[in-house]
Amino acid sequence: MLLRTLLLLCFLVGAFGSRAQVYQPGWLLLTAGDTLRVEIENNFWQESPAAVRFRPTATAASQLLQPRQVRAFGVSGRHFRHAALPVDHAADTRLDHLPHGNYTKLQTDSVLAEVLLTGPVSVLRVYRPGSPHYYFLRPDRPLQAVWPRRYLNKAPDGQLRATDGNNFRSQLGSYFLDCPAAALAARQATFTPESLLAVAQAYNETCSPSHQPGRSWLAQAQPRRQLALQLGLLAGLRYNRIRSPASLTAPPCTDCEIHPFGGLYTELLLPSRMVAVYGELSLSRFRNELAQTYYISSTNFSTAYDIFDYRGWLGTGRLGLRYFFNLPREQQLFFGLGLEGNHVMGVKYTSRYGAVEAPSPYTEFVYARFTVLPNLAVGWRWQRYTASLDAQLYNSEDYTDALGSTYALRLGLGYRLSNTDSARP
Repeated sequence: MLLRTLLLLCFLVGAFGSRAQVYQPGWLLLTAGDTLRVEIENNFWQESPAAVRFRPTATAASQLLQPRQVRAFGVSGRHFRHAALPVDHAADTRLDHLPHGNYTKLQTDSVLAEVLLTGPVSVLRVYRPGSPHYYFLRPDRPLQAVWPRRYLNKAPDGQLRATDGNNFRSQLGSYFLDCPAAALAARQATFTPESLLAVAQAYNETCSPSHQPGRSWLAQAQPRRQLALQLGLLAGLRYNRIRSPASLTAPPCTDCEIHPFGGLYTELLLPSRMVAVYGELSLSRFRNELAQTYYISSTNFSTAYDIFDYRGWLGTGRLGLRYFFNLPREQQLFFGLGLEGNHVMGVKYTSRYGAVEAPSPYTEFVYARFTVLPNLAVGWRWQRYTASLDAQLYNSEDYTDALGSTYALRLGLGYRLSNTDSARP
């Protein structure tokens, strides 16, 4: 099964082919006032961008800008603008995240908000999971923020009930009280970006001095890809400190060798591109030993054993999460955790004492017993290359070893072959 999965992953790597990173033509308005025509790394943001990575030309080194260094930027038809905006960090609509009681936790955040409409009335959006915030801006009034929110409230029967606390219709009705068309649109609106923009457009078309609709960026603001798949090759060195299941011989370590390993990896990047689901299949060599009874005395019940030394292939599968942190010049630092499964293949063995010719068919060749503790990884990424160091603990075979005495350490280097972010449907 492991080999079939490995072959399938090889096929997928070949099918996707080698592609470049997602740099697309765009523009940057810096805090200093300079406007630059550059190539921007398009991360298909849903939440507000934590940073902007760009390069002046296709062959130049990339640079990383924090939100406070950017006034605005645009790429692939989307438009973002830096602003200090009030955000309610207690607002949520997801049932398992609802707060107890009707309260807010407002905080002014420095963000790169997405521009949905520009005109006499402009609309910005800051997407938060469970509660997207929308901001209406008029030149003659302070901004008006609306967002969905629900909270848990105790009913007379003692049961907790989810209560809707979103009063956006009355908020927008008051904000556009001087414009009957916009006030009517607000009373009939639903909390969708299309309906909210219709309220602002009603003001722009009927009550603004120009009587012209604003420019809508909403069609481009819908990310056409929310996930991205990356595939690549993996190679490195693996150190196994494992103990034999033949505990009678009781060596402290039966492998303790450095083995090369190789394989394939895949990452499914989530919308923010800062979290990825990581999967891996790899092969390496290992050695171990086992003991098998070949004689039991009928008089004194003494037992004789033969020891088998064996070597084989170790197929390893891993599944976990990685968390990335952007660094300058297309570099990223990441931390990861995951679970590991191993399968022994192609074992060749030798008898140490020659008492029996072969192990019993009921004997299990093993590498090490898995544990529920996840493996931990730390790494560094630059363009297509990824260097990582990870550690995995195992259970001892006789359950007498101290925690941490049976483990594997790996130093790996990955090379990305494909990236579905590089071409959009």
